[in-house]
Amino acid sequence: MVLRDFVDDFLMMPMHDVYLQSAEQHFGRANSHCTGVMFLRPTLTALALIEATIEELVKCMATSACTDQEALNAVLLAQEFNVGRLDPADYPGGAQYFGVEPTYSDPLFYNESARAQCNSPPILVHNNWLVGRANKIVRFRLHGLWSISGEKPERPWRHTTEVSSVFREVW
Repeated sequence: MVLRDFVDDFLMMPMHDVYLQSAEQHFGRANSHCTGVMFLRPTLTALALIEATIEELVKCMATSACTDQEALNAVLLAQEFNVGRLDPADYPGGAQYFGVEPTYSDPLFYNESARAQCNSPPILVHNNWLVGRANKIVRFRLHGLWSISGEKPERPWRHTTEVSSVFREVW
């Protein structure tokens, strides 16, 4: 599958200094944003958001095991930042594109109804909601989303021997 050009899409978006991806499993309003996919314009507003997030991360890590995503969301709740939201139909997270596997460890898990709400093809798929580099590579390859510059596009594959050979290759 060939994804659409995100640069063309980004240039056509309304002007925001920061665009964030939803961290939700659903396609509705996002109360939580992901730090894995962000578009930032080189502006003072974007810089202020990043600096405030770093301050919050340092502060919360002193008392608990928080993440950069939790820090960003805390800043967004506490301060007024005018951020744009990347449309999950075009920029789906793993839960929106593949569905959510309860243990976050099965790269073969796929819920077709999750993808039905995504545009075909999307612009960018964030391979989150799955733990492990090898798992992510397998999942991207299974869905025709693995492309490395210079590699020939691979045929779709699903056979378990092919999956296990990829696990050996990436470990």
